[in-house]
Amino acid sequence: MGFHFLSIFTLICLAVAGSCHASLPAEDYWKSMLPDTPMPKSLKSVLQPGKQMKIPKLAKNVNRAIFLPRQIADSMTFSSGKLPDILKRFSVEPGSREATIIKQTIKDCQKIVVGEEKQCPMSLKSLVDISVSKLGKKIQVLSSEVERETKTQDFTIGKGVRNMGEKQLICHKTGYPYAVYFCHTIRKTEVYKVPVVGSDGTKAEAVAACHKDTSAWNPNHLAFQQLKVKPGTVPICHFLGTETIVWVPDQTDKGEDKFCATSLESLIDQSVSRLGKKIQVPSDEVEKKTKTGDFTIGKEARNLGEKELACHKMKYPYAVFLCHLIDKTDVYTVPFVGSDGTKVKATAVCHKDTSARNPKHLAF
Repeated sequence: MGFHFLSIFTLICLAVAGSCHASLPAEDYWKSMLPDTPMPKSLKSVLQPGKQMKIPKLAKNVNRAIFLPRQIADSMTFSSGKLPDILKRFSVEPGSREATIIKQTIKDCQKIVVGEEKQCPMSLKSLVDISVSKLGKKIQVLSSEVERETKTQDFTIGKGVRNMGEKQLICHKTGYPYAVYFCHTIRKTEVYKVPVVGSDGTKAEAVAACHKDTSAWNPNHLAFQQLKVKPGTVPICHFLGTETIVWVPDQTDKGEDKFCATSLESLIDQSVSRLGKKIQVPSDEVEKKTKTGDFTIGKEARNLGEKELACHKMKYPYAVFLCHLIDKTDVYTVPFVGSDGTKVKATAVCHKDTSARNPKHLAF
C-alpha cells in the first residue's frame, strides 16, 4: 500500500523517547516463549522491513507497516466508533483510499462470523501470546517463501505436498498504519505446505489452505463465482500470500512425548502448554453399574482428530498420571450398548503408525 505511515510511526516513537527500539526485546520474547520455533522471514521484516518480492500469485499488496511495542499498541484506539479520531491521529483524509482500508480492517476485526474464532493482535508479543494460548508452545510457524525475486506468475506444483493438519491459526497482515494481524481459526480447514517451481526456474515453498465446509460462506463470495459452484458443495483451496503466517502444532518430534503429572495443577499446566486452553477432556462414562462384558458398538462414533494427550492413572500411593502424546494417533468417542441395555460412551485410540513399536508388543 502507498501509505505514508512510516514517517508517522517515527514521530510516535520519538514521542515516547525512543521506546520503539523494542524490536530486539520483541525478538527476545519470541525466543523465550518459542525457543524451538524459528521466526519466519515475513515476521522479521515486520520488525525490520526488507525487500519486496514481486510475485503476484504469492505476494500481493506488499505492506511495509511495522509492529509497535506492546505498551504503545495497547494504548492506541482501535474501534469503528472512533474512526474519525484514528484518521485524524494518522493525518489520513476521510473518504480517501487509505481511510477506506483502515475502516475495513477495523470492521473485519470486529465482525462476528459463524464457525470462525478470531483476534487482531497489534504487537509481536500479543501475536505470540495468542498463538501459544491456542496451540501451546510446541508449534511451527509457516509462511510462503520464495528463494529469489522473480516476475513470473506461472508456477507448477512440485512433489512433496505435505498436509499439516486441521489444527491451525492463520494470521493475515492487514492494511493499517502500524502492523495489525487478523488471526483466525476456521473449522474444517486443512493447511498444506506446497513446493512450487516458477516458469523461470524459481523455487518457492507456498502455504495453502483448503476449506472443507463452505456452507456458511456468503453465496456471493468470489471463490464461488470463479469456480461456478455453490456454498457447501466442494472444498475451496487457495494459496496464502507471503505476508500471511500460519501456526500449526509441531510435527517435527517423532514418537512419544510424555510426562508424569503428580498434582492437578501440573496436569493442567502441562496439558495447556501442549494443547492450549480451548480443549476437551473426554473419558469413558457408564450410565449405571453393570456386570455385563458384552457390548455392541452404537451409531455416531466421532473422530476427535490426531492432536491428543492421553493420561493414564498409575498405581502409586498418591495420584500420578502418565500422560503421552503419540504421533499419527486418532482419538474417537464411541457409543456402546451392553447386553443388559446399559449405555456407555467410550474413548478409543487408533495408532496409524506402529513401525517403531516393540515387535513383541501384546497387540501384535
